[in-house]
Amino acid sequence: MRVIVLMATYNHEKTIERAIQSVLNQVDDKGKPFSLQLMIHDDGSTDRTKEIILEKYSNLKEVLFFSWGHKGLMYNYYMMFSCAYSPHSVSIYDYIAFCDGDDYWIDPLKLQRQTEFMNANLKYSLCITKVMTQNEGSNELIPMDVDANFINRVISFDTVLMGNAYIHAQSYLLRASYFYRNIDFYDFCKKGFKLWDLPIILQLVKDFHIYCLDFYSAVFYKQKESVTNTHSRIKRLRYILAVNKIKRYYANTYGCQSTTKFYLIYKFVRDVYSIIFGRWYK
Repeated sequence: MRVIVLMATYNHEKTIERAIQSVLNQVDDKGKPFSLQLMIHDDGSTDRTKEIILEKYSNLKEVLFFSWGHKGLMYNYYMMFSCAYSPHSVSIYDYIAFCDGDDYWIDPLKLQRQTEFMNANLKYSLCITKVMTQNEGSNELIPMDVDANFINRVISFDTVLMGNAYIHAQSYLLRASYFYRNIDFYDFCKKGFKLWDLPIILQLVKDFHIYCLDFYSAVFYKQKESVTNTHSRIKRLRYILAVNKIKRYYANTYGCQSTTKFYLIYKFVRDVYSIIFGRWYK
């Protein structure tokens, strides 16, 4: 199967080798290197991220590297999706996977197991797995507190809106034909969306099936300071507004249960309140 792995990176000099190697360590069911293409887009890093990639991986045929300066996350993904697209064949790849430069994969059979499932179950647009979390400065891997059967029972448009679907981008294996025929990522950019994965999931889950396989494939590396985990009131507010804008658009455009709408309003008010009183950070 033709699989492309998209890796967005920015100032990840401490973690980029681990991320890249975890992708290149993928094997098939015979133990041979899994056939894949790794596309890395550096968003104008100011540390040694770019130098590390060029020094250690630029000569590998499996690795494509791009950098067009600091343009932001959405531009990062728009360029990668565009480079992986062929208008004559819908996509030059069958599947799209994701691993950002600070995250990493822990199962060398991740792609093999997911592609086998997707090949045998054509109704699914996206295959996910369980994901572990690692806090910066710690070696402990924290497993999710739910199993795959529960996740598969609760995945729906409304649960994604409410943030209760346990879907993590590090584990995605997305059917490329579904993506390019049903998602206009450039339109997300025009709408001013600031998060790349949430609108994709909402667009897919409202029309197509998503399935979670029962194994851990990846680690979400939780930095002490990031977009979603920050001491800064301004950064936290920007994130909350970005999430709310996307969810409000999908709820208003496609409709949702009344309880979901009430929850979204409650969650937004609670989050803003937590910023005012500085109670969000853990």
